[in-house]
Amino acid sequence: MDVPEKKGEKVEDYFRRLRRKKVKPSQQYQGVSRDQVETVLKKIGCFTPDRLDCVWCLLNNDFPSLFSNAAGLKISHGAAVAHIAGYVGILLRGKKKLDREGRDYWLKPLRELGAIEPVTFDSKQRGFLIAPTP
Repeated sequence: MDVPEKKGEKVEDYFRRLRRKKVKPSQQYQGVSRDQVETVLKKIGCFTPDRLDCVWCLLNNDFPSLFSNAAGLKISHGAAVAHIAGYVGILLRGKKKLDREGRDYWLKPLRELGAIEPVTFDSKQRGFLIAPTP
């Protein structure tokens, strides 16, 4: 299921529109279920509902990338904090997007474990690059 973003649409409006259309994420992405993600996060002592939903967002290979000039790429290729926050807060939970400052609690531990890597979108190359480490 590929639901394209309307030109110029804000991230929050995009996820609100999908929510109004009753678009639901799949029960499985890339051969992985939400239950499996939850089990792994619990086994490594890293489970929180926010982290589960963030991983679920980043596994989603149905939804398009929300970066302009990223035609053909999916949200699973890379997403900004705002994209993840909107996906989780608005689409999954029907509320407002997650607080951006919460990224230190829902993304940073996953980065520290090596479960996810920070990337930067290169609009000229139309792809993602591993972000330099500070």
